[in-house]
Amino acid sequence: MLVRTTLLCTFLMLATAAAGQQQPQPTTTTGERRDVTPPKTPEQSIPHEFELNFFGGGSYFRGMDDPLRTKLVRGGLLGAQFTADAWNHLAIENGYTIYGVNNVRFRTPSGGEHSFGNRVFSVYINSVFHFTDRLARVRPYVSGGFGMNVFYPTRDAKAEIGAINPIDRPLFNGLDTSTKAGVNAGLGVKWRITKGGGVGMRFDLRGVMSDNPEFRLTNTDHTLWGLQPTVGLNFWFGKKHQDKEFERTVTVTYPAPAPLTRNNISATNIQGGGGEVCGGTPVNLSVAATATPAGATIRYQWALNGANSGTNQNTFQFTAPEGGGNQTVTLTMTDATTGQLAASPVTVTQTIAVRPYVRPTVRVAAGANEVDAKGTVPVNAVVAGDCGGALTTTWSASEGRITGNGPNATFDASTVTFPAAGIGDQVKQVTITANVRDTRNGAATGTATISVRKKAEAAQLADILFTANGAVVNNCGQRILTDDVYPQFRNGYQIVLVGHTDASDRNAANLDRNRAYNVGKLLATGGRSPNNKIDPNSIKVEWVGTDQTAPKKSRQCESSVREASSRTIAPNDAAAGNRRVEVWLIPTGAAMPASVRSPKELPDQYRK
Repeated sequence: MLVRTTLLCTFLMLATAAAGQQQPQPTTTTGERRDVTPPKTPEQSIPHEFELNFFGGGSYFRGMDDPLRTKLVRGGLLGAQFTADAWNHLAIENGYTIYGVNNVRFRTPSGGEHSFGNRVFSVYINSVFHFTDRLARVRPYVSGGFGMNVFYPTRDAKAEIGAINPIDRPLFNGLDTSTKAGVNAGLGVKWRITKGGGVGMRFDLRGVMSDNPEFRLTNTDHTLWGLQPTVGLNFWFGKKHQDKEFERTVTVTYPAPAPLTRNNISATNIQGGGGEVCGGTPVNLSVAATATPAGATIRYQWALNGANSGTNQNTFQFTAPEGGGNQTVTLTMTDATTGQLAASPVTVTQTIAVRPYVRPTVRVAAGANEVDAKGTVPVNAVVAGDCGGALTTTWSASEGRITGNGPNATFDASTVTFPAAGIGDQVKQVTITANVRDTRNGAATGTATISVRKKAEAAQLADILFTANGAVVNNCGQRILTDDVYPQFRNGYQIVLVGHTDASDRNAANLDRNRAYNVGKLLATGGRSPNNKIDPNSIKVEWVGTDQTAPKKSRQCESSVREASSRTIAPNDAAAGNRRVEVWLIPTGAAMPASVRSPKELPDQYRK
């Protein structure tokens, strides 16, 4: 049975090899010139003709159904294979394998189980069919062939026969080598580490079949089955010479090549950035380009002042420098196609003028350096700036009020506050501030100082009231002088006293004057407070009779002030408000009140 199988495999291998033989290429004759069609397969240019593979792996054998139940225990193996790549897909391969020691295990007639060491050698020849051509980096394949397997017991195994029990020992006396023909088939893959390289890996899974080894222990005819997975290093070598068929070629002619038409790129000038642009603003550029043929791909490379920038697009954006200056933009367009048909590069250039960005400035000027505390004054902001868009001006003041926005506004001093009245005018410095800002958020501030003057003003104190027909200053009047007049008087001030009478006063001649004199004398001498004397030269008097033009500022004294009955003024005495002396505190430089027409010096007899 095994012989028949071996002959069949040999016939199939030779038939496959004959079918794979490269046929001569067809030739034609043109005049005196012999033309040969170029090869259609890549086998004429494959650089390697032979392969050498060193491998290792394992062996796995199936038990045999013989009377002794023989079983070869699995083990390792090493081997080498030599392959001749005779054709593009078909190759012839010769291999040699040496197995590790496989213990042979079997049962004896006595019912015992024995084993001995066995080594196997195998030599075989196979045909190999590759599914990819010889230029491929990965080549899966199937193979099949026949060979010889040699099974021989080790010397140690033969030496151990004497230790077997006497019943089974006669069975082993003839223990010796068995040689069996066999067939094998397998599949695997070869992989080059680099394309076209000479070193790679080979992975193989092979099945083997042969008659069982008898070891001269039995003569039964059974079949041994085995499986061998292996992995190894594969080496390709040997350059294959050009086939003789093609060496006979005198001239190889091809159809006349069609005229070559190179691709072409056409483009407009760079669009955008014309005229002048402002520093610090974005500049958007673009170009319209077309390629012939339409399917050709254009690559774009932008450069700003010689430095590559942007992306592979027909648009480009950059921010103009704030300092200004000309900016040179260059666009180079190339054909993505390589080779002699590629279009010639096209370059377009544009120079963009950039105007510097000038941050805002502001200078503030006032219509006057000084303004009355109740007045207004115009203020003006002189602003400048460039490339920042519209300028917006806002105003503020350290005190007072600003009306209006923009470059022109008005300062109103009416809300400026001053401390209590002092000697002479009071002046306060107010800072006017203009803030200017452009649309890019650039800002500047300018200031100006305005003097706000509050002029000295006469202050009317409480009136001194008198009884009807009387000119004597009562206790209430003296109390008013002590509490109100003395504390507010300062050097440089003047006290002006204006006497009045009421129509009900009898003997009113000079009564208004005497009332003013008597009040002046109390101020000059101190009255009840000698330490509060006022310089008589600072006291002026005036009398106006029954003229009541000046406002009345009557004040009633507290109940704690006691009066003689003859000097008491009843709260319901409406005419008492006319029987009075106006008391005015006049700071230096202040105008006299309207009721004081012609103030006079206090007579000498009233100064002491």
